[in-house]
Amino acid sequence: MESRRGGSDVVRNAWTGVTQALFIDALSADALILLDGANGTEIERRIGPLAAPLWTAAALVEAPDVIQQVHRDYVRSGARILTANTFRTHARNLKHTPLAGESDRLTKLAVSLAREAANGHAWVAGSLAPMKDCYRSDLFPELSEFDKEHREQAARLATAGVDLILAETHGNQREALAACRAGIDTGLPTVVSLLCRDANHLWSGESLADTVVRLAPLQPAAIGVNCVAAYQVSKVLQSIHTAAPDIRLIAYGNTSEVDAQGKWHPTDAVAPDRYADHVAGWLAIGCHLVGGCCGTTPEHIAKLNQRFHFNDQE
Repeated sequence: MESRRGGSDVVRNAWTGVTQALFIDALSADALILLDGANGTEIERRIGPLAAPLWTAAALVEAPDVIQQVHRDYVRSGARILTANTFRTHARNLKHTPLAGESDRLTKLAVSLAREAANGHAWVAGSLAPMKDCYRSDLFPELSEFDKEHREQAARLATAGVDLILAETHGNQREALAACRAGIDTGLPTVVSLLCRDANHLWSGESLADTVVRLAPLQPAAIGVNCVAAYQVSKVLQSIHTAAPDIRLIAYGNTSEVDAQGKWHPTDAVAPDRYADHVAGWLAIGCHLVGGCCGTTPEHIAKLNQRFHFNDQE
C-alpha cells in the first residue's frame, strides 16, 4: 500500500482504491469503511473447535489455507479492512504451549496471509488483543508487564507490515490505555475498540466515559466497541460519542450474547438482515467504521455492503 504521508488530496473513493491512500486519509475524508467479520468463530465454523489458550493461533499452523480463504471471502463480500489473525499470537499467550517462542513467526505469517488475500483491495489491521482472557479482567498482569508486552507485540505487527493497529476487545482501562499507547508509538494509525458490560461500564466495571476521556488525548484514529451483542452497540456508541464528541467511532458486534454463567445464546443478529438493522442505528449515531465480531460471517458483511453501499460512495 503506497504511502502519502502529508498528502493533501482528498480521498473520494478509498473503498475501491485502497492501494492509493493511507487509511487515515480515508477517515479524514469521512469515508464510511466496512470491516470484515469474525475470524475466530468463522475459522471454527469451517474446521471445528479450537482450544484455549492458543485458539486461532493454532490454525496458523494447522490450517493457514483456511485462514486465507476466510480473508478472501470477506474481501469478496466488500470488506475494506481485513484483520490479521494475530489475536492470540502475542508471546505471553504462546509461552506455555508447543508454540512458545514463535510469536514473531506467527505474527508475520498471519499478516502475510491477510496481505495476500487483500491483494490491494483492503487495508490490513493488526489485532492487538488483551494479554489474558477478554472476559476475565481480574487476570490481567501488572501494568509494567503488559505495557512492555503490548509495545513488543505492536512492534511485531508494524514490522510485519500492517496498515493500522486495532487494539480490540479491551475491557480493562489500564490495558486499553497501554495498548493504545503501544500502537500509537509505532507511528501507525491506531484504533481502540472496547469490551463493555453495558452502556456505561467496561467489562471490568470501570467507567466507560472515564476511559474514553483518558483515551481521547492519545489521539487514536477511532474509539468504539466490539464483542458485545449487536443490539447493545448503539447505546455504547452514544456513550462514547457523549464523552468524546470529536472522536470517530468504530463498532462490530456479536450475533450472540453471554449470560451471567458465561453461556452464549444467539440473538436475532444471527440473521444478516437483522444484523444490518442494528448497524443502521450505529450509522445514524455517526459511526464511520463498522463490521462484525463473533458469529458474523461473510454473508453478514455482504448484506451490510448491499444495504448501505459502502463501496459505491463518492
